[in-house]
Amino acid sequence: MRVMVFTVCLILLLATVSTAKILVASYVAKGVKDLVVMEDDGTGIKTILTGDRYLSAARWSPDGKQIVFHRFAKPGDWQSLQVVVINSDGTNERLLTQTKGASDRDPIFSPDGKSVLFARLMRANNERNVCILDLESGNIKKITDFSVAFPDWSPDGKQIVYSNISILGKGGKSLWVMDADGRHPRELLPKLPQGEVLIDRGAYARWSPNGKQVVFDHYEAKFNPNEGFIPQANLYVIYDFRTRKTEQLRIPKTYFPSALDWMDNGKSILFSAREVELNAPVEGVVFPYHIYKYDIGTKRITRISEQTWLNPSLDWISDDVFPVSPKGKKQTRWGALKSVLPTFREVSKIIIANAQTVGMFRSVLKLQDSSKNYSIYPK
Repeated sequence: MRVMVFTVCLILLLATVSTAKILVASYVAKGVKDLVVMEDDGTGIKTILTGDRYLSAARWSPDGKQIVFHRFAKPGDWQSLQVVVINSDGTNERLLTQTKGASDRDPIFSPDGKSVLFARLMRANNERNVCILDLESGNIKKITDFSVAFPDWSPDGKQIVYSNISILGKGGKSLWVMDADGRHPRELLPKLPQGEVLIDRGAYARWSPNGKQVVFDHYEAKFNPNEGFIPQANLYVIYDFRTRKTEQLRIPKTYFPSALDWMDNGKSILFSAREVELNAPVEGVVFPYHIYKYDIGTKRITRISEQTWLNPSLDWISDDVFPVSPKGKKQTRWGALKSVLPTFREVSKIIIANAQTVGMFRSVLKLQDSSKNYSIYPK
C-alpha cells in the first residue's frame, strides 16, 4: 500500500513539473509576422497568431495568461501603432489603445498585472510621452514628457529601466532608470567621449528576476551617408545596481542581437543573434537570426533551436508564475516550492527505481502463494 501511495504522490508531483516558455514574434513573409510560443529548449513550437500589421514587441503578463504587443493600425501604416492584448493561446484579442495619430509601442505589463506601460509619439506635434494604462478602468496617464525605447519594469514595480532616444550626430543611446511614476530619470552609465564611432548602450534592457541587475546591448558603428551604418562591435553587458559596475559577457562581438532577456530564473541570458561582418556596410533590414542561451556560470553558449527567425523579439517566462495562495495575500510561486522538491530527472530516476521495486515485490508475492493468482497491483 505504501508503494502505491508513493507512486500516486510521484504522479501528482510530475503534474506540477512543467517547462518554461519563450514567446517569439517573427517575420514569416513580407508584411506578415507570426506570434509563436515554444518550450525554452526549442521544442513544441506553436504559432498562436498570424498578423499582417507588423505585430511586435510581444510580452507575457506576469501570470502567463495574457500577451501584450504593438502592431500597425492598418496594414503598411507604420506611422500609427496600437497596443493589443490577447490570451496566451491567441484568443480574445482586445485593442488597448486606438488614439488617432498616435504611435504606441513597446508595451509591458506592470509586475502586478494591473497596468500596461507604453511609449507614445503623437505625429501631429511630435509630442513624446511614456504612458500607463489602467486595465480595469481603461484610463491612460502620461508619466513623462519624453519618449523612451525598450522600457522594462523592475520586479518590485518601483522603477523603470529604458534606453533614451538617440539623435544622429548628438550622441548615442544610453541606459537610464526612473521611478515608476516617471520622476527622477537618471543615467546609469558614465558618459563616453564623442568621436567617429557612434555608441548606443541600453537597447533591449531587461531587469534580472531579483531586481539587482539589468542586461543590455552595447552597439558600436560608424555612419557613412552613402553606405549607412558600418558595424564595429557588439557587446552584451550586465549592469549591477549594488556595485554600479558593468560586466561584459563572453559572447562574440560579431553576434548582433534583435532581442535579449533573462532565463533560468536569472542564471542564463536568452538572446537572438546573427553573425555580422565587422567594418562592412549593412545591406537590408530583415535578417535571419538564431536563438541562443548563454549560461552565466559556465559562460557556455547553446543554440536553442535549429530554426532561423526573421528579426525576432523574445520574451521568456518561468513555469513558476501560478499563484497558489488566496487573492490579496503574498503569492507563493511554484518555483519556490520546486526549489525544495526533486528535479524532473531526479523524479524520473525515483519512478524507475520504484517500478523495479514494484516488479520485485510482485514476484515475491507470486512465489509466496503460487496457488492464488492475485496481486495488489493491476497487471
